[in-house]
Amino acid sequence: MAKSRSSSKAKKDVTLGTDTRVLILCGPEEMLKREAYQQLRVALHGEFGADIEPVSFDGKVAETAAVFDELRTASMFQPYRLVVVDNADEWVKSHRDMVERYAESPAEGATLVLRSTNWNSPKLDKLVEKVGAKVKPDPMKPPDAAAWLIKRATAEHGRKLSKDAAEILVARLGCGLMRLDTELAKLALLVGEGEAIDKSLIDQVVGKSSDEQAWAVQEALLEALSAPPRSAKASPAGRMIETLHELVDLADQPDVLVLYFVADMMRKLHLASMLRRQRVPDGQIASQMKLWGPRRNTFFAVLNRLSPEASGTLLDRIVRYDRGAKSGLGDFMSNLECFCATLADEMR
Repeated sequence: MAKSRSSSKAKKDVTLGTDTRVLILCGPEEMLKREAYQQLRVALHGEFGADIEPVSFDGKVAETAAVFDELRTASMFQPYRLVVVDNADEWVKSHRDMVERYAESPAEGATLVLRSTNWNSPKLDKLVEKVGAKVKPDPMKPPDAAAWLIKRATAEHGRKLSKDAAEILVARLGCGLMRLDTELAKLALLVGEGEAIDKSLIDQVVGKSSDEQAWAVQEALLEALSAPPRSAKASPAGRMIETLHELVDLADQPDVLVLYFVADMMRKLHLASMLRRQRVPDGQIASQMKLWGPRRNTFFAVLNRLSPEASGTLLDRIVRYDRGAKSGLGDFMSNLECFCATLADEMR
């Protein structure tokens, strides 16, 4: 059985695997919950030699019978069943007796994941101790958040981050790991692989290039890519390149920062594409990415024309262009123009 069945600490205190029949992920720290969920996915992949595609439900509207049928019905195509209920506190509250009975005798060959920010189900917690695990990470304190950032920089981004630089990030942004990880990803795009993210770069970027500034650039590019042509000569690539020059030449946006914003745009598109593959509803994706009104429509108009494979390839391409510009292989603007042509070709 999984070790440390119930824990209010980080996922390192809990061992998740194929014997975890029910997993509760609760609390406000989304990043640590995501890491615990990924630990389960990796364990299932190692056991079955293939990625187990989850089936996701929104607990606000999910039919209990549909969830339990998915858990108990064998599949010809999946050796194991992974079923995720988001907003699980509301779902459990509405169907508490049935969920508790399921936890007393869960299906073999399946794991039920209950994800929620709020949670208050002590009886269910006791039942889950015998058949799975509860992960409710404590909010991180500044020294722990800085240490997490240092490890994350190396493990996920292949960049170095000193203790002093990590502490500056925590001091400016707080201990919320989602926000810290977003800023770390931005900084990682601005230095080469294996290089250090130093304090001077943090001073230039963090706090000076807000999310709204990034979205303003990205929205202009997405509109140029998705808008109907004004003339036969106005290709999507041409419109994007024209927009880029307006941003750099007329709006005085640094070309290195514009390239970063383009890379961040591709990161968002790839993340949204992967979430769609996991059957996450568009409304939930839009909420996670803070997309409302015309911005949402423009974003999804482009997303609808990109597969996860294509968006992943394009993200890798723009990162290589960024690295090349920093290494003397073309300048930032010429590399951006090349990327615009590649992106437009991919969406034909």
